[in-house]
Amino acid sequence: MIKKLLILSTLSLSMLQAVDRDGIRHTSSMREFSEAVKKAGITEIFYDCDNVLMQIKDGKKGQAVSSSTPQIIQEQQAAGAKPTVLTSRAPRHAMYTEKALHRLDIHFERSRPSEADRELNAAYLESKRQAMFIRSMILCNHNDRTDEGNKKGACLDAFYEGKWPKKMAFIDDSVQKVKDVAAKAKERGSECACYVFDRVAKEKAARRAAKKRERTSSSKKDFDIKNQFVD
Repeated sequence: MIKKLLILSTLSLSMLQAVDRDGIRHTSSMREFSEAVKKAGITEIFYDCDNVLMQIKDGKKGQAVSSSTPQIIQEQQAAGAKPTVLTSRAPRHAMYTEKALHRLDIHFERSRPSEADRELNAAYLESKRQAMFIRSMILCNHNDRTDEGNKKGACLDAFYEGKWPKKMAFIDDSVQKVKDVAAKAKERGSECACYVFDRVAKEKAARRAAKKRERTSSSKKDFDIKNQFVD
């Protein structure tokens, strides 16, 4: 009985640790995100592109972050949900982005086949930069380095023209972008299942730690060898 209570306490603690003070959840599992969205009955689902759907890995662009993502997107579409890309990329990158996703067998264009491509309503945007909806992708045209252009919360506001659904979901690797969307959703009275996808960050941290251990181990071996021949 005590052992069971300890296990339950540990699970409860881990669940609490997965949610920050702003109510934003953190996950390294795309399946965990999809199951939570499904359980909540959410059909308006938005995915960041870089470091969520695909990444640069081993010097190669367009590598899948999670092998389960294509199946998850297909399952959501089959269930009547509308998974949609919400990216900082500019509209001119739409074709390149779609081709890269197709190579991973991810087809967002099947989510909203009846919705025509369109320029988003500039009245809701924060800058004069053009943002567009193209084949189930919202391209915000935001420069992440300079923080210039349209943020994702504003782009969703322009996409919905201020009339948000009762609930929606969003996943991004950037805490700030998730908070931005969550704040705009709250402002519009929409319940947002907002997730930070930290898998790539954790993988990079693990690789850095492994390299550091290798360097430390190598240095120790060199030191031991040299000490064997000290006069």
